[in-house]
Amino acid sequence: MTTQPTNASLQDLISMLHALQTPNRDKKKESKVAVLSNFDGTPAKASTFLMEVDLYLMANDTIYPDDKQKIMFMLSYMKEGAAAKWMEVKTKKYKVTLLEKSQESTDTKLEDQIHVLTWEEFLEDFKKAFKPVDQGTDTHIKMKNLKQNNRHIDEYIANFWLLTINSEYDNRALIDHFMARLNLGLLKACLSTPDQPDDIKGWYTRARKYNNMWLTMKAITGGERARKAIKTDTKHYVQGVLLTWFSD
Repeated sequence: MTTQPTNASLQDLISMLHALQTPNRDKKKESKVAVLSNFDGTPAKASTFLMEVDLYLMANDTIYPDDKQKIMFMLSYMKEGAAAKWMEVKTKKYKVTLLEKSQESTDTKLEDQIHVLTWEEFLEDFKKAFKPVDQGTDTHIKMKNLKQNNRHIDEYIANFWLLTINSEYDNRALIDHFMARLNLGLLKACLSTPDQPDDIKGWYTRARKYNNMWLTMKAITGGERARKAIKTDTKHYVQGVLLTWFSD
C-alpha cells in the first residue's frame, strides 16, 4: 500500500521547490488572475487544474519565463492526495537532474549531455499520470446526454463547446450532435431555410439568430399572439413558421 508523504516531508519538498526557483521572482508582483486550487490527483479534476495553471502562467509570463520556473510552480500546487506522492518523486528526481547538469563539463559532447526535463515533457508526464485513460469516450457520453431543455441558447452552446475540446468528432459529427439536442422548435426554425451552415461555428450563429428572433417577437407580441399566429400570405410566411414552431 502506498503511503502518503508526512506533513514534515511535504514542507521540506515545498521549501526545496522555492529554493529551486530563481532569486528575482519575489521582486516582481504577480498578477492574481485566479486562485489556484491544490490538485489532489483526482483524474476528473486534471483538465481544470491544467487550465488554471495555464491561465496563471500566461498572466505571469515574465515571472515564470522558463521551463524550470513553470515546472516548480505547478509542482507547488500538488500537495494533496495521490498528487502529493507524485510531486515528491518528481521533485527529487528533477533536483538531482538539475544538480548533475550544473556539474556537467562545458566541453561535453551534445549527444552525451544530460537531458533536463522540459515543460512540454512534464505536462505529458502529468497527463499520463492523472488524466482519464478513455477521456474521449467520457466526453462523447457527456455530449450525447447534453440537451438544451430549458437552458438559454448561449448556455447550451457554451456547454457544448466545452465538450468539443476533448472530442475527436469531425465537423459533420459535431453539427449532428448539436442539432439533435436543440429544442424542437428552435431546430425547426434553424432548418427553415436551405442555406445550411457547413461548420459548427455557423450553427452556433444560426441558433443564436433564430433564438433571438423568437425572443424579440415574443416580447413584442406579449407571447399570446405568437401562439395564435396563422400563416396568411408570403409576406408573413417566415413569421408564421417561427410562431407556430416555437409554440410547439
